[in-house]
Amino acid sequence: MKTLLTLCFLVIMTGLQAQPILNRGFENWNSNSGYPLPDNWWSEGGTITQTNNAFAGTSAVSIQGFLGCGISPGILVNGAMPSNFNILYSGTACSVKPISITGRYMFDGGNGSDSAEVSVILK
Repeated sequence: MKTLLTLCFLVIMTGLQAQPILNRGFENWNSNSGYPLPDNWWSEGGTITQTNNAFAGTSAVSIQGFLGCGISPGILVNGAMPSNFNILYSGTACSVKPISITGRYMFDGGNGSDSAEVSVILK
């Protein structure tokens, strides 16, 4: 009986875990879009490159904006690219409210007049 209760508890607890973000460590890359991108991520504007300057694992992503008709920020979005390119239609499904969100980023500061922003949208 004790083993059965333990097994039931583990099954219930497994169902309560939040869905992980796929390829959150940027370890897997492809060139399906014509230029390299991490699997399960898409980009709009800027330059996305793979780097080994990682906090954990062997890979990380470098995001750079570019100067065109103004400055185009580098954007990297989790999930499949929607047909209308709207960021709010992308992402990973989350059926529970997360207790916390953790992540790491490094900003080299450029020439001292540069800036960076990290946004997390939960919907």
